Amino acid sequence: DPFEDDDELPDGADSDERRNVRGQIIGYAAEIFAYQHRTHLFSLVILGHYARFVRWDRSGAVFSKKINYADKPKLLSDFIWRF
Repeated sequence: DPFEDDDELPDGADSDERRNVRGQIIGYAAEIFAYQHRTHLFSLVILGHYARFVRWDRSGAVFSKKINYADKPKLLSDFIWRF
């Protein structure tokens, strides 16, 4: 998981592996912005039975809390259907 939900941890997710995964998904977003003239884009990060939604714009990203889509599949299906 490239992000951290626990607000009590200083600087959030800071391990090397998490930093590398964040760098990888930032690279994907940067490539899309480089070739397509968009104001923002959405990503869906799948983490086993969990998922996160990420909204990117040219200044950064906002990510959702991790959801267990195996227990609550309606959240994921509603987002994809509405998107």
